[in-house]
Amino acid sequence: MAKVVELTPRSGGGRKDPAHIAAYEALKQALKTGAFTPGQKITIMATAKALGMSTTPVREALKRLVSDGALEMLPNRSVRLPALTLERLHELTKMRAALEGLAAQEAARNASDKEIARLEAIQIEMLAARDRGDVAERLRCNEAFHFTLYRAARMPRLMRTLDSLWMESGPYFNLLKPTTDGIGYTDGLTYHASAITAIRQGNCEAARAAIVLDIESAADALVAQLRAGNSMETIRRERRK
Repeated sequence: MAKVVELTPRSGGGRKDPAHIAAYEALKQALKTGAFTPGQKITIMATAKALGMSTTPVREALKRLVSDGALEMLPNRSVRLPALTLERLHELTKMRAALEGLAAQEAARNASDKEIARLEAIQIEMLAARDRGDVAERLRCNEAFHFTLYRAARMPRLMRTLDSLWMESGPYFNLLKPTTDGIGYTDGLTYHASAITAIRQGNCEAARAAIVLDIESAADALVAQLRAGNSMETIRRERRK
């Protein structure tokens, strides 16, 4: 079980969700925020223990995530995350750039002052997490920033699609090792700042461009790692330094 972020059952507004839904939501959020790495196996017993529930709802949640395409079932019935490949990365990047760019464009038309203020607050939290080397919090803030922005688009059907894409893309995020020299991938904060400015100004094209650059710069960094011949274990080891 990865330890980048905790697995915590989520419930909304005091309403207690059925256990299998709570397990699904917790695992979905963990996937979106990079708690797992590509190719990692997920065991029912370890996941149930982490969530503090029985194995039955966890088994149901994992089956649903397999159906969603976020996980895959192996011949021995164990479950793992799909491996990171250039083909998969390219496809997800193209889809994310097109759809998240659209969401950013629409957010520039529709975002409220309260939503913009929330984006600015998350940006500050993410900067602080980066400066203190808190990977889990940085990844949490990154997901919160993007989905706060996308909710401002007022496109619920698009949001459901983006939710699914992030379940597949999220495991790649914790493999990224941001640089501090201004060269290569620098964790997206600059692009986030540009997106906030564009949304505040109502500049749809600039908002789209900022988010697309954020997505593509991260993908470029991962492509460079893969083309350099780094194995998954090497990438994980480098990421932990």
